[in-house]
Amino acid sequence: MKILLSPVGIYVGRVLKGISKTKPDKIYLFVSKREEDSDYTKEWSVATEMYAKDIMKRISLFYGRSDIKVVSEKLGNYSRMLKIMINLVIKHKDAEFLIDITSARRGFEMAAITLGMFFTNVRCFYIPPKEPLMPSDYSRKVIKDEGGEPETITTPKVDFSELQKRPLKDILVVLSLDLKGRSDKFIALLRALKWDETRSNVIRLSKMIKKLENYGCVRTKRFGREKSVELTLLGESLAVALGS
Repeated sequence: MKILLSPVGIYVGRVLKGISKTKPDKIYLFVSKREEDSDYTKEWSVATEMYAKDIMKRISLFYGRSDIKVVSEKLGNYSRMLKIMINLVIKHKDAEFLIDITSARRGFEMAAITLGMFFTNVRCFYIPPKEPLMPSDYSRKVIKDEGGEPETITTPKVDFSELQKRPLKDILVVLSLDLKGRSDKFIALLRALKWDETRSNVIRLSKMIKKLENYGCVRTKRFGREKSVELTLLGESLAVALGS
């Protein structure tokens, strides 16, 4: 199965080009979610929902309603978007994921690229404009340019499989669920993991924390003889997905 994740913005024509070129089996259209007391997000919420309906109408000959899901989210929130996309990839682990970042906000774009680094079945792409715009052209709400050929964004790959197994998975989940994302003492983390309080386990935990730090999942800081461990945004997002 091929699944396309595509945020909806003003580049409707180029989003449609991405769909026609990739020919996915299932499509997730991400629209802006209105935030409380914000005229800016309210306007984008109304506009992107309208554009999503237009896209659905124009591809209705090829896709049924069950093949397209519209997701309303804070597209600029890196942590939130990363959690959502990681959950989708883990849920559909045998699918090929394509992420169109043509109309993406910065948070969505960075989350997509992060995802592309950790999963071999995820590929990001971008539809360049066919007729590049002048600054004055951006005053229009919808840009009708259908765009050129998709450009794959190559990301370095990190072997994610180790993080899905014990004990690294256990450490991430325990840090997130039991310790609220941070442990100021190694011994507290050791106890939360229910490991015996032995020197060999302290050394083992230290090595595991170093691995997680190399993956970018935790950051550490030393206070005298103690060392704190704190989840990064990536670590928190992975912990939520792995613990669900």
